[in-house]
Amino acid sequence: MDTFLRSTVWAFAIVLLGTSGFSAPIVMTADDFQSNTVDALLPTAAGGTHGAYSYGVAPGQIYVREDPEDSNNKVVQIDRSEATSGSYLYATAITGTVKTFDQLEAAGQSLQFSYDVYVNGTNSNQFYVSIHYGDSGSVALETVYFKAPSGGSTALEYLAAGGSATPLGISADVNTWYTMTYNVYQLGDDSWAVSADMLNKSTNVLTPLFSDKVANITDTSVSSVRRLVFYQYGSGEGFTNYSYIDNISLQIVPEPGALGLLGFGALAFLTRRRKRSGD
Repeated sequence: MDTFLRSTVWAFAIVLLGTSGFSAPIVMTADDFQSNTVDALLPTAAGGTHGAYSYGVAPGQIYVREDPEDSNNKVVQIDRSEATSGSYLYATAITGTVKTFDQLEAAGQSLQFSYDVYVNGTNSNQFYVSIHYGDSGSVALETVYFKAPSGGSTALEYLAAGGSATPLGISADVNTWYTMTYNVYQLGDDSWAVSADMLNKSTNVLTPLFSDKVANITDTSVSSVRRLVFYQYGSGEGFTNYSYIDNISLQIVPEPGALGLLGFGALAFLTRRRKRSGD
């Protein structure tokens, strides 16, 4: 397909989206942290937008910092550099529109979650994110685990909902910003799946990580995404364990299959027009 036709197809598909009953993405939660202070990030009341939690340590390791690559940009630092091993986490609750998986299915919609992450390259730094769902929001979907760095990179693993990790055979550079994107979509009747990819923001290289990983959602009639949790692990005194996060976004979007049909329809329509014009 030549450049003109390709660009025209996408433009036409966008027009179709606006005229075919597909609504714009519905933002469930989003934050670029530009207007935040530390106090704004810490929980002030039950049900607050954000919350900092810890396991076995006192709160105080969540910070608003300058972006290490852009002093005009604010980011959140999750620090786990205490003298004892353990984890520290930052969580954001969902305050916008919330739909159960059955409601998403009925509306032909799926979920898209993205965030930027910058993993510090020292010692035992380990990081992962958890997408919590369920009536209480305490169970999680499949995501990616950043292992402890070695030689300037960190190995990535597929982290199953039950906690078991499987190497992906893919590494990410440390001290580099990546955009991680997860899509949660319908795979079959009452069956949902997760896919993930990462974008190196320095090189603009997009790397698929996994797809069609079946999500074991126990009750789709009541289950919905309730909370996003970012975990930072450390291994004790003398280690500098922290990561930066930025640009969190969770939104409801049209099913990928529906978008593909629109694009295919646009392609067929425009190809026919070009053939006719060439007659």
